[in-house]
Amino acid sequence: MDTETKFIFMGDPQCSRISGKDNDYSQWEGLLRKALSRFDGENALVVLGGDLVNRADSEAEWTAFFEVVDRIRAEYDVTFVSANGNFSSQGGYENRADFRSRFLLPGNGPYGCEDRFYSFDRGCAHFIVLDSHMMGDPDENAYKYIGAWIKHDLAKNTRPAVFAVMHHPAYTLGTSFDDDIRGALIRKNYMKLLYRYGVDLILCGHQHVYCRTGADAQITQIMGVSGTKFFSSKDEKYMSYIAENVGAATLIRANPCTIKAETCDSAGHLIDELTQDVRWPKPRKCGSCVNFSRCGGTGIVELEEMQAKAKREGLPWERAYTGGLLVDGRQYTDQQLRDLPHVSQKFSLWRRNRQEHEQIEGIKLTALVPDAKAILAISDDGDRRAFRMSDIKTAYCFGQNSEPEAVDAVIYEENGPGSRYRLAFGQREDHQYNGRQWIRHISEIRTFDPDEWLRY
Repeated sequence: MDTETKFIFMGDPQCSRISGKDNDYSQWEGLLRKALSRFDGENALVVLGGDLVNRADSEAEWTAFFEVVDRIRAEYDVTFVSANGNFSSQGGYENRADFRSRFLLPGNGPYGCEDRFYSFDRGCAHFIVLDSHMMGDPDENAYKYIGAWIKHDLAKNTRPAVFAVMHHPAYTLGTSFDDDIRGALIRKNYMKLLYRYGVDLILCGHQHVYCRTGADAQITQIMGVSGTKFFSSKDEKYMSYIAENVGAATLIRANPCTIKAETCDSAGHLIDELTQDVRWPKPRKCGSCVNFSRCGGTGIVELEEMQAKAKREGLPWERAYTGGLLVDGRQYTDQQLRDLPHVSQKFSLWRRNRQEHEQIEGIKLTALVPDAKAILAISDDGDRRAFRMSDIKTAYCFGQNSEPEAVDAVIYEENGPGSRYRLAFGQREDHQYNGRQWIRHISEIRTFDPDEWLRY
C-alpha cells in the first residue's frame, strides 16, 4: 500500500446553457490541464462530481465532452471517476458504451445498482461513490438497503483515509427547496452512518458554487464546480468558505495521518486550502443492525438477505422495495400496473361513518386476480391479511358525479406514482357507505382456495 494518495476533484464540468455554448468545454479542459501538470508523469486520478453534460439526450454535448476526455487521456496517464449527476443521469450514462470505456466502473455496488454505488482503493485511501438521487429517497426501505451496503463496504475497508463522492450536497446553500429537502434526508439517514464508519471528507457538486463546510458539519464537505455554469448562495450557515462564479479544481493529498486539499481557479491561483487529520483506526462495529449477533457488526448478513429478496422478485432493488407489485409470483412494474384496464378510473373513497371522501385513481383488484376466490395480501413489513373475495363483493367506491359503483376493492399508490401500494374498500350498510382503509404498503398478493383458509 502506497503511503500517499494524490488525486484531483472537480465539481460539475457542464457548460452554461445561458451563454449558448452547451458544447464548449475549453475552460474545463484548461482547468484540468493545469491541475494535471502537478502530477509529473505519474498516474493521475480525476474524480468528478457528476453532471458531465446539460442534456443527457444531446449527443452533441456528449461528443464534445468525450473529445476533451480523449485528448487528455492521449497526453496523460489518467483514470477518470464520476458520481451520478442529475443531468447526466437522465439518459443512464452508466449504460453508455462510450462512458464505460473511459471511466472507472468496478461494478461492485448493491444488486441492481452496481454502477450507481461502488467503491475502490487507491494507495492509502478508500473511495466510496454514492448515488445521491437514491439517498434522497424518503422511503425507509431504500435507506435500509443502501445503508446495509455502505456498512458492508466500509466495514471491510483497511485504508486509513476515506472519501465519499456524490453529486448532491448533504450541506446545502439554500438555493433550492428540493435540494434542501434532499440534503436534510441525507444528513438524517446517512451522515451518522458515514461518520461512524470513518469517512473523512465528502466531495460533491450540483449547486454550482465552490464552498467548504466549517465546524457545524459532522463531516467536512467540499462542494465544487469546474464548468461555466454558476449559481449564487443564499444560506451560508454550514460554510466556512465560499467562492462564487469561479471554476475550480481541488488537488487532494492524503497519507495515513493527514489530508491536505488545495483549490485553484482557472488561472492557477490558490483560493482555498484545508488540512485535517485522518480519523484512524476506523470503527468496525455498527451496533445498530438487528442481526448484530449474526453479522458481527459488519451488516453483511443484512445486506445478503435484502439482496436475496430483490433477486427472488427478479428486479433491481429499487423496484423490489419502492415500486411494483408481486401477484402470484409475477412481478408488475409501476408502468405495467398503469397499463392495466381501469387504471385510469377515478374513484371517491368515503371515510368510515363520515361524509367526506378522497379522490383516488386506482386499479380494480379483480383486474389483477379475476378468478380468485380468496386472497392473501402481504405488506412490506410482513403483515399478512387474508379474506374471501365474496366478502368484499359488497365493497363500493364511488364514480365521480355518479351513483355508487361496485368495484370490489381498489389498489392505488399511496402518494402518487412510484410510491408503495394500498388496498382500500368499503361496505354498504343501510345506505351508509363506510369507507375502510384496510392495508398499506402492499408488496405481494397471493390467491388461494378458501378451503385452505387456516393456513393464513
